[in-house]
This record gives sequence, C-alpha cells and structure tokens, in this order.
Amino acid sequence: MEASVIWVRGKSAEEPLVDFADLAKSALGLTHVEERKSSNYWKGHYFRGVHDGAEVKVYYLDTVGLEDYLFVVQVAPGSAAHAATLAGLLSRLGRFCFVPTGPWHLTSWDRQGVAYDP
Repeated sequence: MEASVIWVRGKSAEEPLVDFADLAKSALGLTHVEERKSSNYWKGHYFRGVHDGAEVKVYYLDTVGLEDYLFVVQVAPGSAAHAATLAGLLSRLGRFCFVPTGPWHLTSWDRQGVAYDP
C-alpha cells in the first residue's frame, strides 16, 4: 500500500500534537479519530482517522533535515491528488504545507515537491 505524506509547519515549535490533530480533524473532515500510543512515533503517540476511505495518521515529524516542519499527515492508500486536496484544505486555514514527490526518505532525494502557502 502506497502512502502520501504532507509536511506541515507548526504555529510554534511547541504546538501540541493534540491541538494540530483537532485542527486536522475539523479541516479535513476526518472520521473515527483516535489517539494511539506507539514507541515507533516521536513522543510516543499519534492520531489515526479516516478520510474518503483512506487511513490518515497525524504525528510529529522528527526527520533530520526537515526541521522546518513539525507535523506529518500521512494518507494511505495515498495519491498525489488526495494529498493535494488535504494540503489545500490545511493551507486555507493558515498552515504552510509541503507535499514531497519522489523517494523523499532517501538521502538522494531531489527535494522536489509542491508547496501550499496559506
């Protein structure tokens, strides 16, 4: 299953994940949202919901080199169109979003993607 990601800047470096998850739930129309605990996620938790049949996870981003972004919205199965729709909704609420293209998780990634300015 392929996933798409959206990187989102926080309002501040200390913005709590729960606050952003509430915003994402409302802005994106997420259903079945629940907080989950997992040591696989930075600070030990994330939020999971559903949008248009896709699983949406909201969690802190802790990737070296991407410190400008505080949150990730991950959509699975994902597509560029679905990620673009969700990033557009978040940017209309004042959030700067970036949807990377290509294998962003590799060190050889070309840093290409689409920015969504508020």
